[in-house]
Amino acid sequence: WGSHWGWRKPVILWGAATLIATGMACAWADNFAQLLTLRALLGFTLGFNDAASTAMTLEAVPSKYRGKAVLVVQGIGGAVGKILVAVLADALYDHAYNPGYERFGWRTFLCICTLPCIPALLLGLYVTNESPRWLAVHGRTEEASQLLHNLALRNGTADKFPKGTRVLQPDRWGEAEDLQLSSLERLTKEPMHTMVILTSGAMVCANFVYFGLLFALPVYIEGAGYEARWTRDQKSTILVIVAMAEAPAMWFGFGSIDWKDVGRSKTVVWSLVGAAVCCLVFNFQALAPVLHTSGAIVVTQFLARGFASASVITLKIYCGEIFPTLARAAAVAVAQSWARIGAALSPVVVGFLLVDWSQGEYGMWTKLQPLRVFMLFSIFAAVGAFLIHELGIEPQGSTLPDNERQALDRVQDGSSLGGNIKKALSGSFEGWDEVPTGSPAKA
Repeated sequence: WGSHWGWRKPVILWGAATLIATGMACAWADNFAQLLTLRALLGFTLGFNDAASTAMTLEAVPSKYRGKAVLVVQGIGGAVGKILVAVLADALYDHAYNPGYERFGWRTFLCICTLPCIPALLLGLYVTNESPRWLAVHGRTEEASQLLHNLALRNGTADKFPKGTRVLQPDRWGEAEDLQLSSLERLTKEPMHTMVILTSGAMVCANFVYFGLLFALPVYIEGAGYEARWTRDQKSTILVIVAMAEAPAMWFGFGSIDWKDVGRSKTVVWSLVGAAVCCLVFNFQALAPVLHTSGAIVVTQFLARGFASASVITLKIYCGEIFPTLARAAAVAVAQSWARIGAALSPVVVGFLLVDWSQGEYGMWTKLQPLRVFMLFSIFAAVGAFLIHELGIEPQGSTLPDNERQALDRVQDGSSLGGNIKKALSGSFEGWDEVPTGSPAKA
């Protein structure tokens, strides 16, 4: 909704400011009800930044680098942050280093996790701008020209984009009434209606697998460690090692999204397939006592976590690149909303299927609990890979689409669902009129 009115910059900055406020306030909660309310507000503010920042990053970076830019900012940066949080949490519960929480407690822990948001907000005030592409598509070409000139001044390249350089409004295809539709209204029409359904479904699956693995491993380790008499340090070491899987996974995605004949879609598909295979392998490992070792757990969970995290971040890039500028932020917001639903369901499902091993008998029924959970992860990962495959779009190396017809042109011909939609709609676009946008000018 905010993107339709051009409020993406205020949304990002306001989200960062409220994130700092709610994050710090959580550290001063006096009871569970206060903490629960503040954490709910914290989750709400996190949603402010996600869709708007992804869309603005994609629109601000040249096509050659845009995927890697998002991976560096949100993927690698996020992976490093999660690793640091895992290390900090390990120190928090390390009784030798922090006996009786004498060095720091959970309140200090929350404050430390919130502090990096402060320089991020200050930096955002300086570098964050509205997207010139979004401004141009919506006819605000003078604002786009001034913004690009200001950026050129900041980068020392004002001679290449002097003040007053005219920016063309990109072509907008459609009937007169279609051009007045809001971003969300556009998502209810084909081809974007099917595109947003498939990407949202894939987002649910990928995030369910990723966050499910995140929640299931500690519960599983408690049971396996109880049976194998592992110390708390051994359990914590396994969790930290597995958390580090996200860094190499991001570097894998950093290269594969631009590999020839691979690109974004195949990176998502094969990452989800890899996560599904690793979860299946873990099932057999859980049932075979000879494989029930800490090393086997680390290897399979490390790979599964890495593949799952690579699929989540690459899918976010993919989703932002296939939708047109007229509805990009709205489409990413809808897909990410469904992703959060998948993330929220995962701990509920994991908690229901993974029993407390320390209070149960170690018979066949107990051994089947991880089988049921990780088999479910395999199924969800396979479904997510199938949905992206059926969409049949590869945005690698192409410019961002600005309207529905350009988005449809990127669907690959074939027997996939996306290809069938393209065949069905190709005739309907022939009757659309191109809206004149002026004579060519330097831009």
